[in-house]
Amino acid sequence: MAILLGDVYVDACEVYGRMPTDALMESWSSVLAGYSAQEVKQAFLAWQANDEINLFTGRTYGSMMPAPSELKALVVRARREAQAKLRSDFKYCGDCVNGLLVVLQPGLDGRQERAFSICHCVSHLSQQERAAGSGRSAGV
Repeated sequence: MAILLGDVYVDACEVYGRMPTDALMESWSSVLAGYSAQEVKQAFLAWQANDEINLFTGRTYGSMMPAPSELKALVVRARREAQAKLRSDFKYCGDCVNGLLVVLQPGLDGRQERAFSICHCVSHLSQQERAAGSGRSAGV
């Protein structure tokens, strides 16, 4: 069963002893539009685990109900970290030179000319990065 953003919001209200309201749910929906409920749930769990002290309140951040903008920032950071991990783990396939394939094609004068095309391994990495950046999983 897929989780919904409303479920994450209601769970957050229960954890922090708040009464869910339509206005706050609308705020969550507006700010977190475009992000999956699963991503928001992971951000909420990360928020709860945050034991950094808020200098204004003297309490840990995780002990306070997060604003939707704070969850959005955590989702964006998680996406960036996933993309960076893909890049750092990436290895060229060995059929290319730094992601480029040298191909020969006929020139205007009829002689063969070298041209370059992007290798499939780099194209696949780009697809994975786009998927990580949108919160979807890419087939490997």
